[in-house]
Amino acid sequence: MSRRQLLIIAIVIVVVAVLASYFIYSTWYRGTTPTTMEVSVPRYAIIYDSLYREYPDPEVIENVTRILREHNVTVKVYLGKDAGLIPLYSLNEYDLVIFRAHGGYNGDPSNGMPLGAYIFTGIHFDEAVRTYGDMVFKYHNEKYIVKGVIPPPNVKLTPEVLKKLPRYVVLSPWFFRDKVPVKKGSIIIFFGCYGLDDDRLAEVFLEKGARAFISWRGNITWTYMDKVLDDLVALLLKYFDKPEKAVEIINRIYGPDPATNATLEIRLRTSSS
Repeated sequence: MSRRQLLIIAIVIVVVAVLASYFIYSTWYRGTTPTTMEVSVPRYAIIYDSLYREYPDPEVIENVTRILREHNVTVKVYLGKDAGLIPLYSLNEYDLVIFRAHGGYNGDPSNGMPLGAYIFTGIHFDEAVRTYGDMVFKYHNEKYIVKGVIPPPNVKLTPEVLKKLPRYVVLSPWFFRDKVPVKKGSIIIFFGCYGLDDDRLAEVFLEKGARAFISWRGNITWTYMDKVLDDLVALLLKYFDKPEKAVEIINRIYGPDPATNATLEIRLRTSSS
């Protein structure tokens, strides 16, 4: 056999070997590697602080942001009016989701509205109409959003006061169920009232793949929850694989809200979630 023929055979063998390697990778390794893998250390976080518009606490936001960045976590922050609908459509980009928001709750099945905990955005209903157009009315008709008011501090809520308060866009559990993607293995923190007065909102996030949902049972005062938040985030960075440990330590240190007896609780994804 000539040297030329041997060279051609060698080239063919190399080409076949390359194709075989690609075939093995594409059909086995790439096919069995999950497209979304759970992380043991968060890399991306979002702070969605709609409460900032009525009850701002720049110090706690600065502290939480600093703690995250010191651990090499990339953070996006949406404050007040900027905490609208758009950031929620990309929650699947984040390993850690932090809501600092006013909360509502519906436990009355007779009113025809979705049951469970509601989360306030930072945008007024009329502002949302100007920003998003007719979609807001459509979402309102489909019970994804409702109108709600945030009581101002130290003001008695009379009918006259309520009439003057701006109406905020408030998100029902159905909005998160149908409109919001969630990253597998993420941790959701909802620091607001009534988040775990039942498990409906938690189950929405857990069924979509979140690792844990952390929130308050009862009416939490914003000053107390802000006192706890940065320590909770710091502990979650240490115990991201075991977030229940972080909540256990926080409860041991702080306990329930002394003014309202609201308690910090956690729900974890189970194998059946």
